[in-house]
Amino acid sequence: MLVDRKNKAVYMTGLRNGSTLMDEIQEIVGPDRLFQYQYPEELYRLLSEDRSYKIYMPFRHPMVRFKSALTVNMHNRCKLDTENIANPENYVFYKVMLKYLDNSVGNDHNIFNWSYHRPYHLFDTHTDHILYKPLIHLAYGFDVHMIPFNKFSEHLLSQFPEAEIIIQKRGRVNSFDTSMPQHERVWEIYKEIFIDNDPEFYKDKLPDATTLTFHLWMRPEIKIFELFMENYQHLNMMKTKCRGLIKHFVETHQYFNDPYSPKFMEIGTLVPIIERFNHTNRDLYNTVQHYTIIADHLKSLRMPS
Repeated sequence: MLVDRKNKAVYMTGLRNGSTLMDEIQEIVGPDRLFQYQYPEELYRLLSEDRSYKIYMPFRHPMVRFKSALTVNMHNRCKLDTENIANPENYVFYKVMLKYLDNSVGNDHNIFNWSYHRPYHLFDTHTDHILYKPLIHLAYGFDVHMIPFNKFSEHLLSQFPEAEIIIQKRGRVNSFDTSMPQHERVWEIYKEIFIDNDPEFYKDKLPDATTLTFHLWMRPEIKIFELFMENYQHLNMMKTKCRGLIKHFVETHQYFNDPYSPKFMEIGTLVPIIERFNHTNRDLYNTVQHYTIIADHLKSLRMPS
């Protein structure tokens, strides 16, 4: 997160959610204006001691962000040009890679059998959920101001007029709820593997149906998005509803129950740091502690003797 100490503002973006733009603005205005703490503990001590700081986060429809993130995943994993959508053969290798990943995880009983989840996130922070960040910060009482993605440029122009050129260049009004054609093309490949296909080795993994379909995996993220859409202009209401939604997720074993997801790895670090300086959210903290113990145990099993 980047800290604007002049205006007592913190920008909480994320991959495929404004992080590149904020990095470019930082290059223009300099680290004295937009500062990033080296250690998260220092940031949360500041936010806890000075409650006048506001956290700003852009948000957009989770499916639009997910489809956008798939193109980055494809580029990073396969080094393919996602801008060229004319030749479908360019995507064959990515399709093979997705199928291999799905099959490998599904058949690896030794590692995944105790807590099985189909890898819809592809073990990639780009494609995993992101709205847990404002959800958790709001539940802990921070002043998080959610900004629809199509209004983010307007906010940034008012705060960083010296970066107008790059803000205007990066702004995409439709990116809040509309996917680009190349994103839809990669989504069709993903959909063929993870949605239209239901391999036999998944059907008897767990009795918990929430782990079995993409739509059920995405549903909590969309539920958070809908909460923000209805309440993003009412801060206190969001704080109350976020605490209730976390409790619901914990009780129904949703959203925080995949210890292999990049999201959960970050939550396992983030929550204990926040709790050093803020009131306790016992439901969330106990859940994180439970899966952290299991994850640490698995890491020890994979360490060479």
